[in-house]
Parts: sequence; C-alpha cells; structure tokens
Amino acid sequence: MNHPYQSLFKHSQFYTIPLKKEAKEKDRYCIECGQRLQSGASFMTLSKSSKRHQGLCVGCKRLFGIFLSDPSAKTIIKSRLLLPEKKKLGTVVSKSGIRKFDMLQYLALENIIRVRNEIFLDRESHLVMTESLIRNMKQRHMKQNWPHSQPESFPTSKELYDLMRQSDSTCAVSGTLGLWIKGTHWHPFKLTIDHIIPVSKGGCYDINNLQVMPYSLNQVKSNESDDELRRWLENFRSSVRLEKLVFY
Repeated sequence: MNHPYQSLFKHSQFYTIPLKKEAKEKDRYCIECGQRLQSGASFMTLSKSSKRHQGLCVGCKRLFGIFLSDPSAKTIIKSRLLLPEKKKLGTVVSKSGIRKFDMLQYLALENIIRVRNEIFLDRESHLVMTESLIRNMKQRHMKQNWPHSQPESFPTSKELYDLMRQSDSTCAVSGTLGLWIKGTHWHPFKLTIDHIIPVSKGGCYDINNLQVMPYSLNQVKSNESDDELRRWLENFRSSVRLEKLVFY
C-alpha cells in the first residue's frame, strides 16, 4: 500500500518499536499511543478502549483507520502529530551511523507542503472544492431535516476560501500542517472543514462554526467537542515516546 509522504521518504522504511510494559499493566494502556485506557466514565470518550479493536483507545482507532495494519503509515502519522509540540522527529538510523532527524529536515518538508498549498489556492481548483463543500452541507442539512427542512445559513464560496487562506494550512486545534487536496478522502493530512460544534450536537453551518482540520483528526473528533479532542491529543503527545519512533 502506498502511504502519505512516500515520495518524500522514498529511501526510508519506518516502523514503531512497541512499548514494553508488565503483563498486568499492558492491557490498561493503548498499544499505539501509550495513554491510559479509561473505563466507566461518561467523559473522556476518546481515551476509552475501542470495542472493535482490543488494546486500542477510541482515538487511535479513528486516527489510523485504514492504516491500522500499515506500520510505516502509522509512524509517519504519529510523527506529524508530534511535530508542533516536540519540534523533532526522533532518531534516524542509517548505514553511515546514527544521527538526529533534525528540524532542518522537517522545515524542508514543511516548505514543500506550503508551496504546494499556495499553488492550489492560487488556482481555480479551489473553487471546485468550496462549491462542493457547500453543496454537501446543503444536501446533509436537507437529508437530516426532511421533510421539515428549516432555513439554514450556509457559507459562501468566498467565505470558505477566506477561511482556508486564514488557516495558514494548519489545524485549528492541533497546529498540524496539512494539505489542500481535491478528492482522495483517505489521505490523513488532507485538510477538511470541521464544525466547531458538531451538527449532531446543535451546531450550525454558519461560517463562524467552521474551522480547518486534517482528515485524520476530523475522524478522531467525530461528534466530540474540541475540548475532548484537545484533551486526547495532549495525552497522545505526552504518551507517545519519541525515542520509540525509529527511522531506518
């Protein structure tokens, strides 16, 4: 399976060294991010144990999605989410010896992404995206409220474009840099438009209730609040061990 950023890391292979814990403690922690699994409480939903994937927290199950069986993709996703906080990517092990994956390498990657995003936003292709987003919002609203659909305030194409521009291609919650891409729904760092207050929780389609977020984190958040996503992400970033992300 081809995974995100494969072309940028085409000379490398990635894997994650599993965390070592005592047998009794192992089942209490997520096997991917290492944060403690919660049980019983009605809150901290994203830190609860996934019912379908034993040993995973709900957040990691949603985060990795189709990449659950792809160690390379999971390592890249973890590293990208750690970057805004940690400012480094761990250790690179190469044939010539061991060296640090330093900020210069990250900045080079970041520059490539930003240039690509600027090209996308400067072309007419962004109009197709914004118009498609508005059309999907209206269809979703009609479907959820049929046959008694009420008038709703939807953003204009210009308002969405301004939101995309003002976001600086970064997630409103995590600060993670993402990509503006047409189509390709599965790309974990494809930037999407998220409802700050989920529609299922009474949120509206107004531009003031919209924010930019990578696809993967949008999946993690689902119908949860921004506060719950921030809480889970803070635990994720503090629990994932950078020295456990080894690049070959």
